Amino acid sequence: MGYQLKLNTTLNPFKKSIILLTLTYGILIVLRGFLGIDFIPWHMSIAFADLITITNTADCNCVFNNPYLNGSCDPWGRLYNYPRIWLSVFSFLKLGKSSTIYIGFLYVIFFTFCASKLNLGRSNKSLLFIFVLLISPPVLLLLERGNNDVLVFSGIILTYYGIKANQNLPENLRLYLPIIIFFILGVLKLYPFILIITILFEKLTLTKKTAIMLLFVMLSCLYIFYIKDDLKLILKNTPNPSDMAYGRMVKFWIFNYSLELRHKISIILTSIVIMIALFTQFFFSKMQFAASDTINNSETWLFLCGASIYIGTFLIGNNYIYRIVFLLLCLPNLFSLVRQPKLRYFSIAILIMIALRFYFTTFEKFLPFKQQFLLDLSLSWGILFSTTTLVLFYTFKSIKLIENKSNIPYLEASKTSAII
Repeated sequence: MGYQLKLNTTLNPFKKSIILLTLTYGILIVLRGFLGIDFIPWHMSIAFADLITITNTADCNCVFNNPYLNGSCDPWGRLYNYPRIWLSVFSFLKLGKSSTIYIGFLYVIFFTFCASKLNLGRSNKSLLFIFVLLISPPVLLLLERGNNDVLVFSGIILTYYGIKANQNLPENLRLYLPIIIFFILGVLKLYPFILIITILFEKLTLTKKTAIMLLFVMLSCLYIFYIKDDLKLILKNTPNPSDMAYGRMVKFWIFNYSLELRHKISIILTSIVIMIALFTQFFFSKMQFAASDTINNSETWLFLCGASIYIGTFLIGNNYIYRIVFLLLCLPNLFSLVRQPKLRYFSIAILIMIALRFYFTTFEKFLPFKQQFLLDLSLSWGILFSTTTLVLFYTFKSIKLIENKSNIPYLEASKTSAII
């Protein structure tokens, strides 16, 4: 008994997370796959349904030259809506329909390993908070569908812990390798191109930042131009969900207005939220932070990745709810902000909104429609406001540090991790 107690207390948060998630996901797979107990909202009759779109199409791509116009490869007749590079890679590796189940489980294993790294250097309280979100309906739906957002999410975490926060690597490698990885992720899923925003927070001159960003944008535009014909069909074939989703147009379908008017309303509302966020960050910028209160660690970089994807995808259009998984990347930085007296309540409010957003589909069925509608909008737009505020706050803080030629590196890894 004493030996077991000693073993448990010596387990670090990463190992604890691996064990907890492996056991939990394993039990849920047994319940879903072997006992037929449905615990995931909107699950489909076949597991890894989004992955099947790629594996099945890769099998029959030689028969149907344009997978964007023929849904015969998909069990549900869905039209293909990913860049062709996925088919090229899967065909080259000879991965087809028969490989779906194995790739799907690799996705789950890969996600489990990477998500567990979010707990590095943190306490049992933060471990429990993250664990509760990792077994929420949106995350389980992401894994059950086998959506390739898993690769983007995991790729960002590995880039952070393996490269960005690795002080043993040369500084140039820690600067440029993540940018290359972001471009590769953008080629695969398009929306990760927005991650180039992280270059604004590096310890570089404005001229160098501008040059890197222009080169990245130019290469991204060249790629988009190269696939422009496919891109039109990708946008056409991509579902525009309104219920199990987030985005600036979600829930507006209940208004009996034209689509054009609903777009205008959403743009006006977005502008108001951004203006309020800008005003709020100016309020924060007036605060005087002591040296011990400065937020100068590489967790900010991880926050910017998660926040920029949420903000960018929110503004572009409607997204399936599982894409809020990227908000998990914001948690380490938010945990640190809880330790900052002047930002404590603001960061706690964000954590509460994120937790409610992840479990909204669990309790919405118990609410009248009007309350569902108002709470859904409040959570989605509230997270947009708060993440935009912090992104702007970090942006102006970074600019101020450069102008003052501060000796405090803005994104240098903190030697003492904040612990909740």
